[in-house]
Amino acid sequence: MIFRNQRHGEFLDESSIFLELHGLSSSGMALGKVLGFSRDEKTKTHKRHNIASDHLKRANEMACQAIKRKSFQILSMDDFHNINAVKTPTERILTNAVHMATLLLDIQPSVYAVPRPVEPANIHRCVMVTIPGGAPQICRGGISTNAVISEITTFWPEYSGNFFLESLPQPYKEINPCTMQQSLKELRVYSREDQEECHTLKSTILIDEIEQNLHSKDDYRACHQYIFNVIPEFKEFLKLHVAPTVGDWPTWYHQKKIVCHAELDQEVTSLIPELGQFHVYLNSSEDVVKQYYPIFKEIYASVFGQRVRLAEKPKPDKVALCIVLSFCGWLSIRSQIIQAFGQCKDTEYSCLLHLFEELIPLCFMHYPVIVRGGQFEQLASSMKRLAIMFVAMERHHYNKASLSWISDVQHQQANFPDYYAAKSALCSVLNEKKVEIFHSTLRSRIRKADKGGKIQETARLIARSNFEEDGFENTYVPQYLRGYSDQDLLCFQVCISGRSRGILGVFIKPLKTAKTQSECMKSNP
Repeated sequence: MIFRNQRHGEFLDESSIFLELHGLSSSGMALGKVLGFSRDEKTKTHKRHNIASDHLKRANEMACQAIKRKSFQILSMDDFHNINAVKTPTERILTNAVHMATLLLDIQPSVYAVPRPVEPANIHRCVMVTIPGGAPQICRGGISTNAVISEITTFWPEYSGNFFLESLPQPYKEINPCTMQQSLKELRVYSREDQEECHTLKSTILIDEIEQNLHSKDDYRACHQYIFNVIPEFKEFLKLHVAPTVGDWPTWYHQKKIVCHAELDQEVTSLIPELGQFHVYLNSSEDVVKQYYPIFKEIYASVFGQRVRLAEKPKPDKVALCIVLSFCGWLSIRSQIIQAFGQCKDTEYSCLLHLFEELIPLCFMHYPVIVRGGQFEQLASSMKRLAIMFVAMERHHYNKASLSWISDVQHQQANFPDYYAAKSALCSVLNEKKVEIFHSTLRSRIRKADKGGKIQETARLIARSNFEEDGFENTYVPQYLRGYSDQDLLCFQVCISGRSRGILGVFIKPLKTAKTQSECMKSNP
């Protein structure tokens, strides 16, 4: 039987666009025209263009509604790359890479926007800097050395007195399968689309996806101007209120430069650059795994077999797997190891103890538990420990960015309490994870050969579902949410904790050395 029903043209248009976005081939679309679940290519393309052309108008309307309600708004900007290597490159054309910029606005209606202070200088910390060969000048948004030294000095007794894991409440020292499942999923955003994560995008407005490099201060300034052109009311909003702008290190750094070089009465000074905690979590985990690669390589092989080799530069999801395996395995043997050799002074044992008691729990807990749990006081403590780790490892960029975060928080608490209160309350959403989730969704809906215009159109079609509560996808597509039964979590716990006991092999050599030293000390008091 062949169904050819053209009376429901609107439904077929929406069905065609939905199927194309989710990867149905051109042959499948042609078959859909015969079976009656899609339209012809020309009609579908015309419909796509019409929807995409209305996007800026709809984005403006939704943003204006949030501005009228005086809702707290978080601006996110990040780069997106679609790289397609040419099979037969010429001397001038080696790649067809397309560089895009994603402009996302996250609306938090439960919190009112923070008013711009009477004294605009209180928005950002101002410090005096001296450039060699030049006169001292004010740096807006700079790092206060005195503030950082004061904070670290106050924190040092807590840091030197206990490892991070020891300072946590008892429930965090026990294996929690739900937390471990969540931690394993966090960094999968770079490799696949997650339907559960996509639901967090409901509070966002895609301002636009534009073809734009994000390599310099001028590039970010051009993005600011584009936002002001699309949403003129947002520029007026910044004259009376402040808004944080979150991102990874390049986004944070270049927007800091814009704020530093801007005039005090310019609207961009109402944008407060915030270091994205998701990238802090990603980079800290990667640094720990790379720095202690021989240890993680042995643990990985003990779990998955000696023939399975951990890459020297593992992908983010493998990094998360290494952290979870190590943390779970350590919790399984922690009490026995510390009870037997807790006071040992062997250098190798002390290094391993610092890794498993300080660095691995810090990476495991920072984003999945502390940030997502909205524990701002614990976040401040965690960031100080991470700052010490980044400085000790001489980690480029993040050693300075983490110190700047500490300096900014102290300034906001003392001189901008309204923003500090909002920042504390919105700790769980004041990060750049949502723009990464949008990128994972966009990456799954485009082809490698797509150019900037096609990518922009696809991004606008994806964001369209936030504008229509009764749209096609919300009405006709059942949402699949995967859950975990108690039996699944129990099996996961038994599997991980049982097989990750191979971590004990890492301690065999230092334990033998420590035991020998202990016996020598007893025989020669």
